[in-house]
Parts: sequence; structure tokens; C-alpha cells
Amino acid sequence: MLICTMGAAASAQVASPLAGEAAAAVEQGDSVGGDIIVTALKRSESLQDVPAAVSVLSNEKLSTLGVTNLTQIGNIAPGISVTPIRTQAFIFIRGVGQTLTSPNADAQTATNFNGVYLPAEIAGTAFFDVDRVEVLPGPQGTLYGRNSTGGVVNLISRKPGTDFGIDGLLEIGNYSRVQARLGVDVPLSDTLSSRTAGTLIRHDGYFNNGEDDQKTWSVRETLVWAPRDGTNVTAVATYTHDGGIGNTLQNIPPRECGSRCATFDPKALGYYSDADTFISSLQVQQDLSDSAQLTYIGGYSKLKLDSLNTIFTGPPVAPLRFIEDIDSQSHELRLSGQLGQVDFVLGGYYFKQDATYDFFASPVPAQKITTIFRAKSHGEAAFGQVSYSITPELRLVGGLRYSSTTKSLDGFNAVDNAANVRIQFRPYEGKSTLNRLDWKAGVEFDVTPDSLLYANVATGFTPGGFSTGPAVVGQIQAASFEPVKLRAYTAGAKNKLFNGLMTLNVEGFYYDYKNYQVSARDIITLQNLVFNADKATIYGAQIDSRLNLGSHDEFAVGATYLDAKADRPITPVANYSGFALPYSPRWTLNAFYQHRFDLADGAELRGSVNFKYTSKRWSIYSHGVGFDIKSNTHTDLNFGYFADRDRWSLQAFVRNLEDSLVKTSCANAIPGPAGCFFEPPRTYGVTLQFNY
Repeated sequence: MLICTMGAAASAQVASPLAGEAAAAVEQGDSVGGDIIVTALKRSESLQDVPAAVSVLSNEKLSTLGVTNLTQIGNIAPGISVTPIRTQAFIFIRGVGQTLTSPNADAQTATNFNGVYLPAEIAGTAFFDVDRVEVLPGPQGTLYGRNSTGGVVNLISRKPGTDFGIDGLLEIGNYSRVQARLGVDVPLSDTLSSRTAGTLIRHDGYFNNGEDDQKTWSVRETLVWAPRDGTNVTAVATYTHDGGIGNTLQNIPPRECGSRCATFDPKALGYYSDADTFISSLQVQQDLSDSAQLTYIGGYSKLKLDSLNTIFTGPPVAPLRFIEDIDSQSHELRLSGQLGQVDFVLGGYYFKQDATYDFFASPVPAQKITTIFRAKSHGEAAFGQVSYSITPELRLVGGLRYSSTTKSLDGFNAVDNAANVRIQFRPYEGKSTLNRLDWKAGVEFDVTPDSLLYANVATGFTPGGFSTGPAVVGQIQAASFEPVKLRAYTAGAKNKLFNGLMTLNVEGFYYDYKNYQVSARDIITLQNLVFNADKATIYGAQIDSRLNLGSHDEFAVGATYLDAKADRPITPVANYSGFALPYSPRWTLNAFYQHRFDLADGAELRGSVNFKYTSKRWSIYSHGVGFDIKSNTHTDLNFGYFADRDRWSLQAFVRNLEDSLVKTSCANAIPGPAGCFFEPPRTYGVTLQFNY
């Protein structure tokens, strides 16, 4: 018996040979001469020159809005939804994403830390001491490759300054919230500088039984070495520990979850969640000439997770222990430069991941279920992208990426009775290799120095894999599923108006989305099976505008219209043709306003409001009872005193002013038709910051 569970442009001026120098020059800020600087397309350029609907969140805005994790990005940037589960971050951009419970199913939106790809199981832990966040809608198959089908989220960490400096934060709020952060910049020599940063975040559980608490601490060391002109080396290492009880599905009967859900005491039952994460990155940039640069980016990440909680959302009769161990590494070498009217980037890429997963569950007292397996993947790719300037105003863009990805899975599912007698044993294994060619074609035209028109066609893919169970009971071959494929057509315009006081950007998009992955669960064996839906069509439009009314007022607004529906029957479960895809609200609206009040001696009072409206959406493709997420608004308020040159500040904040109880993700649960995770309730407090 199967039950449905959670389911489912690039650059014209491709690569500046001086991108490394420009990026280093703006790393500590988000603007130069009033222009927002981004590196989303693997070059440093003004946001208004990027032929794509890139959203950028600076360190200042992240700090003002109290953003401490990827989940909160969904309340700020347009067209994006982020669902957290333990250390994982499931990201949807314009209806393309992944929440499959099979660990062998890759994310469909890539998260990169300083240019290094992070597995979805680790992506939720990297958000600390961030300089800026860049959100780039997909697909980005040529420059980023696998798993960038829906787009890319780039996290860029803060780099040390050239002088000694110290900055920090102390925040106190309801739910016994305490957040502390400290960063120290030290110039070790004329060519070597260091930044050491640490953070601690603790709060009580948001639910009445103490669940959904947080006990997190992180440390990061960053070294920047510039031994000579044209050479730059940046090394970053981060360690994070996440503890506490953690979160679990909260039972949703036909009613919504009033009074913050669960009733049992997880502490009395010994429930816990402990995760240790290590993330490192190394970037080496070498100028070969005035018009060519060689760049190497490598990274290694590791996750060790051990949690004990309940698999179901009713009485605590179904404990689940989950142990996860993941090692991941990647390496990229690319050459960028300019030859006459041609800008180019050429590169090679290698990725490897090795993961083990252990599940131990007792859905009923008389049964014990064990699932143990190992998932491995590795891939190689070669890519290139060029931009040819027909005239100074008109450019053509083309790109190719050839990828080869190999994945394997081996493990077993076992069921024992109360006397520890094995009554069922199902081993399985599988291995597959996928070779894939992605491409991009585009055109750009500078109507004026302040107005850009562009159009792109691009492809992307997410590899297939294997379910954690045999395709046929009694056989060893694991059930498999095919890769996701997406072709996107986009066209847009970017404009600076009124001498740069206002920007107005518009993009329309049409996606041909094939073989998207969904899952079903056998409620007897709890075996999740992943399979491919046939086809979906996604189209819509996004508009973003920013207005600076002098030096005292900043206003930004964005809106996204999205129509994302299944076109053909989803088999073998049922026919859901015409159903909206998960996390695909028809409308989203974002607005931000900040006003500054001048005081004596250069000090200011600043007040800001951030608002988001999201229309109804679904957390699962089948639209089952309890899986809907009702339309809602989310408002954050901040008001505070800022000393001259922002040396220190004291702010009061309210987040989720409406105190809305908003689901983030849901799954089938026993008892009840659905169990869900939720966004935090209304929180408030004060924040003290300093920067010297």
C-alpha cells in the first residue's frame, strides 16, 4: 500500500580577467559608487549588468532583519522558499526544488559556500558571518552544473580587512533567546591577514513540550594571502555544532495546529539531536596577464548527525534514531579571459560524496525496523562559455557543459519482532552512470548605458538515483529513478531611472520541466520509493524595483506571478494532472522600507519594515488533507539608535509580527492525515552591535 509523502542569464560578459581583484575590493560591502556588486555569474559586476533576475542580500540588510539561517531568506527574497529539516535546507525557486526523503535524491537548487557546492544535508549549517547572499534563478547548467536545475544560492563569507578590527553582537529575546557573535580581523603581515569569528545561538523550544529549540555554536577561521600582485589565496574553515532536542513532525488533524502542537515530553523520553559539521574552502587566483586569469576553487565538507526522536506525531510510541555520516569534496579549475571581442571561461570540475545512513525505528511496540545503507556519487565535468560583442552594445552568449555522474547504493531493510527474531530482510544495491550535455544561448542589448535587454535559453539537470529498497521484493536490484531535466526560456529588462535613484527590473520565464521526482511510502514497511512524474509546465514573471529617496529613505518592492502545474498523469500513484507543484504560490509580494532620522554628532535613528505576502501553496504534489499552506503575510519590524559611522547600535525588533502559524513542510503521519514542521512564532527582543 502506497501513501504519498513529500514530493517534489548566465553571463554575456562571461569572465573578467580582473574579477578576482574586483571581488576582493568589494568583499566587505555590497556596493561601489551606489551599484550593488555580485559574483553570481563567476565574475564581479554590477547587479544591473547581470542578464538575470539575481537577488542580493547584503550583510547590512541581513543584520538589520536578524537573518541567522537560510530559512529566513524565503521571507526576504522573491520567488524562493526554504524548508529546513535538521541540518538540511530544501530550496525551491520558481516551483523547482526537492523535498524527497530518499538520501540518494539530490537537491534541485544548488547551495554554494564561497564557490563550493554543499550537499543539501549540510547546506542549512553554513549561514554564519555572511558578507552577502546571492539568489540566481535557474537553470544554471553551464556555469554551475549538476543540481542547479532550479537555480543557485551563493553564500559568501566575510573576509578580513587590511587593518585590525573587532565587531560583535549580543541579542536577547523571548523564548529565552540569546545570540552572541564576535569577529576579529588581524593583519599578520603585509601580505597575510586573518579573520576569526564565532557565534552562539540558543533559545527554548517554540512548542509547548520544548521541541524546536536551538543550541548552536560555530567558529570560523579565514586567511587571505596576497604574496605578490596578481596572486590571491583565500582559505576558510568552519566548524558548527547543532544540539538540543531538535524538531519533529507536529500532528495535524483536520484542524490546524493550535497552542503549538505536541503534548508529550521529549526530555523525559531522552530525545536529542546532535550534528557536527565541518566546511572548508580554498580559492587560488593567479593573473596570467592583463587579460587572463587562472582560478582554482576546492572544498571539503563533513557531517556527523545522531538524533533520537519520534517518527510519528501521535503518542510517543514510535521512536526513531537516525545516524548520518557524509563526506563531500569538490574541485574546480577555470581559465577566464578576453581575446579581442570575445570574453570566455573554460574549466573542469570534479565532485565526490560518500555517505552512510542508519535508521532504527519502532512504529509499533512489537516491531523493530532497521535500515542501513551507503550512498556514493562522483562526477566530472568540462565546461565553457563565451560572449561575443558584435557591437559595443550587442552581445551573443553561448555555453556548453559536459557532465558524467556515477551513483551507487547498497544496503538493507530489516524487520524484527519483539523477541528480536528477524521476520523480514531485504538487501538491495544499484549503480548507474549518467552522461549529460547542457547548453545555453543568449543575447544582450544595451539600449542605453542605463538600460539592458536580454533573452536566454538554458538547460539543467539533476541526476537520478536509487530508492532505499528493492525494485521487486525478493530481488536485490534497488528501485531506480531517472534524472530531472529542465529547459528554461527567459527574457527581461534592467533599467536605471532618474539618474540612478531608481532601478526597475522585469523578467518573464517559461520552463519545460520533465521527469521531476516524487515519492511514495509503503506504510507497512515504511519503505520510500522515488519515481518520476512525466512533465510539468512552469511560467510566470518577476518584477523588482528599488528606490532611494535621497540619503534618508530606501524602498524596495518585488512581486512574482507563478503558474506551475503537472501536465500529465503522475504514476504509479494517481493522476494529478493540473495540480499545482509543491511550494508554488500563485503570487508573492515583497516590500522593504527604511527611514533614517539624523541626530547630533553623526548619529541616526533608523526604522525599517520588511513585509511578504504569499498566496496559498501546497507542500505535496497530491494536495492531500492537511498538506495545504494557507496564504499568509509575514512582517518584521526594527527600530534603533546608530552611533556615528555605525560604531555601535542598539535596536529593538519584532519578527513575524502577525504571529502566524505557517507550515514549512509536511509528510504523512500516524495517527492523523499529516504531520508538519512550522515557522517560528512571533519573536521580539533587543540587539546590541559594535564595529571598531
